[in-house]
Amino acid sequence: MSAWQLPFTRPASLAGRHFSTVIVGAGINGVGVFRDLSLQRVDCLIVDKGDFGAGASSAPSRMIHGGLRYLENGSFSLVAEATRERNLLLRNAPHLVKPLKTVVPLASLFGGMLGSALRFLGRPASPRTRGLLAVALGLRLYDLLGRRQRVMPGHRIDRVPPRDRQLFRAAIRWTATFFDAWISHPEWLILELIADACRDQPRSTAVNHCRVMGCAGNILTLRDEITGELVRVTADTVVNASGAWLDRSTAVLGGSGPRVMGTKGSHLVLDHPALRDALDGRMAYFEAMDGRVCIVYPFLDRVLVGSTDIPVEDPDQIATEPEEVDYLLEVLREVFPNLAFDPADVVYTYVGVRPLARSDADKPGQISRDHSVAIDPPNATRDIPIVCLVGGKWTTFRALAEEATDAVLRHLGRARTASTDMLPIGGGAEFPADAAATER
Repeated sequence: MSAWQLPFTRPASLAGRHFSTVIVGAGINGVGVFRDLSLQRVDCLIVDKGDFGAGASSAPSRMIHGGLRYLENGSFSLVAEATRERNLLLRNAPHLVKPLKTVVPLASLFGGMLGSALRFLGRPASPRTRGLLAVALGLRLYDLLGRRQRVMPGHRIDRVPPRDRQLFRAAIRWTATFFDAWISHPEWLILELIADACRDQPRSTAVNHCRVMGCAGNILTLRDEITGELVRVTADTVVNASGAWLDRSTAVLGGSGPRVMGTKGSHLVLDHPALRDALDGRMAYFEAMDGRVCIVYPFLDRVLVGSTDIPVEDPDQIATEPEEVDYLLEVLREVFPNLAFDPADVVYTYVGVRPLARSDADKPGQISRDHSVAIDPPNATRDIPIVCLVGGKWTTFRALAEEATDAVLRHLGRARTASTDMLPIGGGAEFPADAAATER
């Protein structure tokens, strides 16, 4: 079954049906669980109040990365996991996930060493651009942690090449180059995961524009958001994969919280041929003067710039504000002073809400991007346990889905029969092993 052969199902056809698991939220994490459970032959229902992948999963920076900056916070296990998952996606979804050459402009030799050490120790540090030694140490560790299943070259550091002298500000003396990856069409990958799940377990069903209204015992009430019709289904377990909406969904299901908080990330897409050509297929990864890490890279025939990191209370009420556009354009002017940037260059903006584990960190950038699985209630004595996916990022969806799937299987009294780590996704199964074959 291809992504274009998804069965069209509406809630009315579900009335009275029983599922081993109902998954709430059809973003990348929920769909990852749907695919993994279906691979274990567990019959699942996945629902979303909007379209498939319409929440934060539709608004990423499109980076598939290990999180270089997380090293400063001592998140070694997260970086090791994320770099391995990046490498696996390059292998399992090569039709959508591609290597991304990344350049870091560097102006000083020792800059940021003290600040990096303080942040590693959990102490506050004033923003200061990181220099050659701090970045070189970080990239050496990044390569080491990302060695499992690696298919890309390691990093290198050079004197700024002639072609970049007119691109970056005059103070730049070196460039560090390393490889991460990017995904061209994240929504496509989500649809292919759904299609793979429905192929592996024909009794599994995916329904969009379907909201969970409540849970009593093992009975879930669903509402068709198009017609308003109410239907009821029963389940043995529930997976709450609603991301930034996790606490709201848990309350509807009769569970407890809070567990998450949200920060919004706004992105710009620019029509800027001069910058696109100067980047030459690379991503520039740099720090603004306020310490915020930003990215810019060619995106199809445009340039993608991101992102902000602003706490929000209501994930349904977000938009890219004019001051965010001004901030990102000003950052571009700092880094690329020889190029002109104007609001008229902005083709469009988009914004998503990152689902982060609740934290009392002073700044959003200090909040861990790690993930976990929580069982509500912890002793699982209720009629229907809720498996909650807390946090998570695009790159690590498979690992989080695996953890959640194992939790569901334990509650169902079933054993894992297959792994997704080396399993191709959708069109990745038929992608030529020889990359040159795609050019003929």
